[in-house]
Amino acid sequence: MIRGSIILLISAIFTITAVESRSLPFFGKKEYTPLVFFKVPKGTSPECDEMEKIISSVEKELKVKVQRFDILRDRFARNLFEKVDQVDFVGKIPLLYHRESRQTLYGLDAKSRVRAWAKGRWLSPKMADERGASKK
Repeated sequence: MIRGSIILLISAIFTITAVESRSLPFFGKKEYTPLVFFKVPKGTSPECDEMEKIISSVEKELKVKVQRFDILRDRFARNLFEKVDQVDFVGKIPLLYHRESRQTLYGLDAKSRVRAWAKGRWLSPKMADERGASKK
C-alpha cells in the first residue's frame, strides 16, 4: 500500500516536471537562445544553404547557439515566421531574428553582419545601389 503510494507520487512528480519543461527531464532541458534562424530544408534554397554555413562558423567562433526553424516542415515555425515578418513584411528566406534586440536579417548577408547580429549589436540598414542590389 505504502509502496504503491510512493510509486504513484514519483510518477506524478515526473509527469508534472515533464509537462512544465515541455521535454522529458532525462533528455535534457532546452537552453534559451535569443538567436533564431528561419530556413527551408537543405537543397531547397542556395541562399539558405550558404547562410547555414555562415551561421555554423559564427556559432563556433562566438560559442553561441542559434535556434533553427524549418518553415516548410513545421507549422509552428511557419506561424512564428509570419508573426516576426509582420513588422517589415519582406517575406524573404533565410531570416535571422534576434529576440532581445528585435533585429532581423533577410536573405544572404555578410559574415561580419551575422557576427554583429549574434552579438546583439545595432545593425545599420542595408543600402541599395542604383541597380537594386544591396551592398554588404
